[in-house]
Amino acid sequence: MGPRVASHTRRQHQKRRVILSYFWRINQVPTVYGYTRSATSRKAGGGLSLEDQRGAIRSRFKERYGPKGFEMGRVFEDPAACGELPLVDRPEGGELFATVERGDVVIFATLDRGFCNLADIVKTCRLWGELGVAVVLCDFDLDLSCPEGVEVLSVLGGLSAFEWTRKSERTRNTLTGMRRRGRYVGGCAPYGFRRGAGGKLVEDEAVRKVGKLIVKWRMMGHSWERIGSHLINQKILNYGHYPPRDWSVGAIRRAFAGECKLMALESQGVDPLTHRAGVDSSPPAG
Repeated sequence: MGPRVASHTRRQHQKRRVILSYFWRINQVPTVYGYTRSATSRKAGGGLSLEDQRGAIRSRFKERYGPKGFEMGRVFEDPAACGELPLVDRPEGGELFATVERGDVVIFATLDRGFCNLADIVKTCRLWGELGVAVVLCDFDLDLSCPEGVEVLSVLGGLSAFEWTRKSERTRNTLTGMRRRGRYVGGCAPYGFRRGAGGKLVEDEAVRKVGKLIVKWRMMGHSWERIGSHLINQKILNYGHYPPRDWSVGAIRRAFAGECKLMALESQGVDPLTHRAGVDSSPPAG
């Protein structure tokens, strides 16, 4: 076989592969994907839950895309993703970006669950628009792949960003009001305290009593392990942990540090309840 014949044969094979690839893309059934997100894992079962979002996505698929021959693909879920992260930077959102192909559809239950701000919306829709992927919002009944959807998008994106700012302000104002009323708005109660009526901090006498014993034994030169043996022999449990359990070396060290700070404040005539900065906020759990 001469060079010209071989070259002609290669071109014929290349042309055949291009044609087959074209017809494969034409005959490929487009897929509808969904995306859901909850603000925190603690809220995943309340408010606009993941199940509510999944229901809205499946309902939209059955009404509009199922009769057209589309296939229902995977619903990507970020139950604890931070709403301030762009869609592509979220764990499941990034996988969604890597999965979609030309002709596919991505359905979001609500605008705020899918995007963090207007820039994220515009960037994502522009990228997917060039790829031929349609974006649908259930809450506004909006298809962002058409020109009308893009025009409405700019207005909705601005409103969404405004609502996000207002929500942050309301949260800050609520926490400030709770602090003024004396409520503790942190996580775990600081060492030596527990939550009392109305969410206020009150001194935990049982924990302080054990902490003073730990300080006493440590000042006598006992090792952490020996202090732990003393606590076990006297059947003193770590009540700073729920449910109460035996003391670990780490819990003993934290209790020692927390008690020393409180004793230092008391020696200076400072009330630890009014001097939160001097309280060790780490829980004494091992």
